[in-house]
This record gives sequence, C-alpha cells and structure tokens, in this order.
Amino acid sequence: MIDWFPDRKGLASGLVIGGFGSGALFFAPTMTYLMSKFSQVPTYIGQTAELMTEGGKQFANHCGQWEEVVYASASELAKLPFTGLTEGYYLVGTGSTGLGLAYTTIGMTYTA
Repeated sequence: MIDWFPDRKGLASGLVIGGFGSGALFFAPTMTYLMSKFSQVPTYIGQTAELMTEGGKQFANHCGQWEEVVYASASELAKLPFTGLTEGYYLVGTGSTGLGLAYTTIGMTYTA
C-alpha cells in the first residue's frame, strides 16, 4: 500500500489501520448475534444424581445409561455466556457457545 502512495506514506498507513478498525466494528456485533442464534444450553440433570467414578471422570445414570457429567457451582455458571442455569450436574458435550457455527457462517459469507 505504501508503494501506491510514495509521497503520502502516512495516509497509506492510516488507510490500512482504518480498514482493520472498521472490520472489527462490523465483525464483533455480527459474531455476537450469530453466537446467540447458534448457542445451545447444556443438558441439566439435577442437583443430585446416582454417580459412579471411573478413571477420574464422573458418570451419572441418566435415562438408563451411564453418561459423563460435571458438577457446576453457581460461581462457575456465572462465567458462562448463558443465563438462568442452575447449580448441579450437567451432561458433558451437550452445550455449545455457538462459536464454531458462527465462524463457519462468516467464512461461508466471505467466500460466497
């Protein structure tokens, strides 16, 4: 870009920096919107569950099957992007912040 403006290197640098800044101006709200559309709350089993520990992992009997669970305290849940979650046991691998699908959507939009 500086080669295109040999007499105005400051202008060329400013245009490049302005381009990066304006990209973030549109990208951040778009990602927030897409993540809210694609997010999925993890499956809650309750505050008490029939547990089994094997290999350092906790498993709970859920619908007749032993599935891996994690106990989430109120302070840990406050750090998540979801609202209204209750302290207790959640199935591992059932929730999503929607980040992957949001990036995929943005990527497909750019390549279209």
